[in-house]
Amino acid sequence: MHRMAILALCSSDQNLDVGKCALLAVVHDLAEAQVGDIAPSDGISKQDKRKLEAAAMDNIINEMLGGGVAAQRIRSLWDEYEAQETAEAKFVKDLDLFEMALQA
Repeated sequence: MHRMAILALCSSDQNLDVGKCALLAVVHDLAEAQVGDIAPSDGISKQDKRKLEAAAMDNIINEMLGGGVAAQRIRSLWDEYEAQETAEAKFVKDLDLFEMALQA
């Protein structure tokens, strides 16, 4: 997360909101704090993984963070990353893949 946020801040792409990229990088794996890092080799379908992670985010946002304004901001960022519809979300996904390659 931290390395990805720093990498995002180093981007010189004028078409990206680099601050938003850094925020997306910080929250993108938040659900894994509860469900763990589910890999394809774990035998869990993508649909089931999404359900588990969404339930974890519901718990984090509503129970742990109380569902307030800050919690909703975090949820909105996480939802944006998961939807992969914005240039920033796609860029952060690429950073995630890049970081995985660095760790290999």
